[in-house]
Order: sequence, then structure tokens, then C-alpha cells
Amino acid sequence: MPLYEEKLISPLAIRFSQPRIRSTFRDGHTLEESLAQIATVTAPPGSSHDALLAAPFPPIEVVRWQPKLRDANGSALLDESGEAVRGEECWFTLDNRRLYCLQKAAAQALPHSAAAVVHVMYDIPTVKSIARKFKTTTSGISVKIAAHHDEAPISTWGWQALPNIAGLRAQGPCAGLCQVQVDTDTRDHALLEDAPLDGGLCIAFAVDSAKSTDDSSSASDKESTSGDDLIQPVKSNQAPAVIYEPGQTMRALIHQRPVSESLTNTGRGHQHGRRQSDKQQQHDQQHQLLLGEYLPREQNRLRAQAQQQQLHQHQQEQQLHQQQLLLEQHMMQEHMASAQHLWLLQRQQQQQQEQQLMSMQQVWMLQQQQQQQHESHQEQLPQQQAVQQKQSLFSQLQRKQHVRTKEQSSYGAPWDETGYSWVK
Repeated sequence: MPLYEEKLISPLAIRFSQPRIRSTFRDGHTLEESLAQIATVTAPPGSSHDALLAAPFPPIEVVRWQPKLRDANGSALLDESGEAVRGEECWFTLDNRRLYCLQKAAAQALPHSAAAVVHVMYDIPTVKSIARKFKTTTSGISVKIAAHHDEAPISTWGWQALPNIAGLRAQGPCAGLCQVQVDTDTRDHALLEDAPLDGGLCIAFAVDSAKSTDDSSSASDKESTSGDDLIQPVKSNQAPAVIYEPGQTMRALIHQRPVSESLTNTGRGHQHGRRQSDKQQQHDQQHQLLLGEYLPREQNRLRAQAQQQQLHQHQQEQQLHQQQLLLEQHMMQEHMASAQHLWLLQRQQQQQQEQQLMSMQQVWMLQQQQQQQHESHQEQLPQQQAVQQKQSLFSQLQRKQHVRTKEQSSYGAPWDETGYSWVK
């Protein structure tokens, strides 16, 4: 099982893992010398990039990583709970010096898009605590170039702060910058563009292409070259030194060179190629050692991941079953509550109807009583009037009789029935 895949990606989409780098490689060559040996060649047909960067060193190893945010002193930032604050997930590399050279070459190629062959690692190796080497204080956007014992940096590199970048963005959409953004946002390595066949042989091809250039040109002259000048030998009608054809490998491209221009007939190129071959052997040996450690760990990781997935799936099923039960109980409770509420409403309506009926009965009975009283009063009224008339007549007779009695007693004359005295 391989530890990596060879892909094409813009170096400007990769970030630094360290806050500073040295100005020289371990073999004694400076960064600017290696930068001068990077060749810009045409990209394969159908590629989303305009050109490829053929470097005199092995491809860099990149990984998708979310580093800790750090302050200017390198201390990790912590949140309220004491956990380390993580930055955005991007492509990172531990080969910071090689990335510096590739980024500088890619920045010179703008506004065209220049890609480099990289080894996309499946995971960060656990040997030597590699994860602890991510100590960038700028989220990998910039890096300081300094000697080994110098505290003050010689310079600071960050391609986004270059003057021509602001000008390109002000002019409108730039193909090179758009491709950088696409590579930066690509989270899955499988979606990156595959490297050409024998992409690792771009190392020897870069040395051969650098030899074909003027040996007297310095790194400062190459820095002054614009991106259009770098791509021009590939884009113009003039045939470049080597042109990529579909189905053709990098090894076949190198064999197209005349023997007089081969690496065996160059002074430093031969030594550099042999040095790179030794480095490649050491690199392969390291990968074999890592492979022996990686396979059991990867198998255990896959087995644990499968168990976790099964457990997670079982937990999801249980949660789904519980949710269904809770939903059914909730629906049943709602149904019972709605039925009880409906019964209460009906009961209240029935009680209201009964009360209305009782009130109507009471009104009817009151009306019946009033009618009966009125009828009885109407029946008793003539009798009462007759009794009253009799009583008034009787009272009148009594008054008359009383008057007669008084007159008789006072005059001594008899009275007739009419009330008049008949004595003269």
C-alpha cells in the first residue's frame, strides 16, 4: 500500500509549516542557486495548468492539515475551555526550503498557472513527532529566511504580499490566481490532477533544462523575468527544448536530448544528478521503513475505523428507533389530548344547552304563573266589585240609620221610612 500519490498542484496553494528556514540546503547550495535551476516546461495536454515546474530536487511531500494558531512568540492560542484553537484546513509541507523555491518560481510565472509534482501523503507519519513541527505563526502564509544562528531574518517571503499580486487582482480575474484558489479549496487529494507518468524524473529533466540555459545568468536575473517570458518558449511558435506529447513519459523526454547535452557530459550536472540519485535512494529507503511501520498501523486504523463505523451505525439505528418511539408516544399523547379536549368541548356545549333549556323552562313556568294569576284576577274582579258595591250600599244605609237615630233623639219626632219627620 503506497504512502502517497503523485499529484499536480500549484506551489502557491501550499503553506509553510515552520516560521523560518535556512538560506542553504544541506548539500551547501543556496536557495537562489536551486531556484535558478528550476525549469518551466509546457504542461500536458488537457491539464488545468499552463506549465510545470521541473525542479533539481525531489518532489515535496504535502498533507491536508489544520494547524494550531500561534502568537508571535510561537505559543499556541487557547479557547475558553483550554483547548488549542485550530486554523483553517489547508495544504502544508515540511519541506519548507523546497517550497520556497517552488513558490518563487510559480510567482514569476504569473499570470499563468505553474504546477509542481508533489507527493500527497495519506496521513502524517507518527515517527519523530512530525505533527509537532507545525509551528508556523502566520498560518503558513509567509516564512522568514535566516541563517542557522542569526536571530534577525535576512528577508521574509510571502507571495501574497508581492506588488504584482495586487495589480493582477485589480485587473480582473487571473487564470493563475483562480487555479491557486481551486487547488487551495480542494480538500480531497483524489480530486487533484494526476502527475504525468514518471513524474519523479522531473528532477533530472530540470537539471538538463537548467544546463541548456546560460550558465552565467544569476538568480537575480531570473527574478526580474516576468511570467510571460518564462512561459514564452512554451507558448510561442518556436519549438521548446522538450515538448510533452500524450502518452509519453518524462524518461522518454530526457532520452530525446542529444548525447552531448546529456547529464553525463556536464560537470556539476553529473555531480548534482548523482547526488540527487543518492538522495532518491535514501528517500526510497526511508519510505520503505515508513511503509513497514505504516502498514500495520494503517490496518489497525482501518479495523478500528470499521468498528467505529459499525458502532456509530448501531448507535444511529438505536437513536432512530428511540426517535420513532418518542414520535409515536408524542403523536399518541397529542391524539389523546385532542380527543379529551374535544370531549370537554362537547360536554361544555351539552351543559350549556341544558342550562339554556332549564332557563327556558323557568321562563315558561313564570309566564304560566303570571297568566294564571292574571286569569284568576280577572275571574275574581267582578265578585270583588259586587262585594264592594254591597259594602258601600250597606255603609250608606248604616250612615242614614245613624242620622235618623240622632234626629229622633234630639227632636222627639218620629221619622218615616223616607227619613222625613211627619210631625208638624
